[in-house]
Amino acid sequence: LEDEQLQNIQRLVRNARQIEIYGEGFNFELAKIFQLNLQEIGVDACAYNTLNPMHSKFMEKRHRQRTLAIIVTHTGCNKHMYEIAELLSQDQYQTLVICDSHNREISRLCDETIVIMTTKNSMELSNFVYLASLQYVFDVLTAIKLLQNYHEIESITELVEKEKNKD
Repeated sequence: LEDEQLQNIQRLVRNARQIEIYGEGFNFELAKIFQLNLQEIGVDACAYNTLNPMHSKFMEKRHRQRTLAIIVTHTGCNKHMYEIAELLSQDQYQTLVICDSHNREISRLCDETIVIMTTKNSMELSNFVYLASLQYVFDVLTAIKLLQNYHEIESITELVEKEKNKD
């Protein structure tokens, strides 16, 4: 990633009031874990495996350009994820795709693309490599929001600890 691209991705994440993560199959399961990590640090986040048009229209009206959609697609060729990216772009979402190449059609629809390491076959431990790469990206994106929300997280943590110690 180039410096300018990294800064733009950081800006997208920092400016997001809400983060939605889209994925299918294995990617949806990983998106749900990412959602939980974001929620743990006070981020309004939700994982989806499909698009609800009513929801996206409400988000367009209520949070114009403050909702970041992260679309996860191993190969970048998933037609369903492409259709979701297309609709979200029309609804004024900020979009970030995570896939294997900048040269994918879905990358042209999205504001930014993060290219992750993939391999071509099972003997190369393709799922392991993909999972490790994707988890790393999720951790970096989570860290951006964690740093942004640090003082709030610190005060909430104190409240939670007080609740735990009441007994």
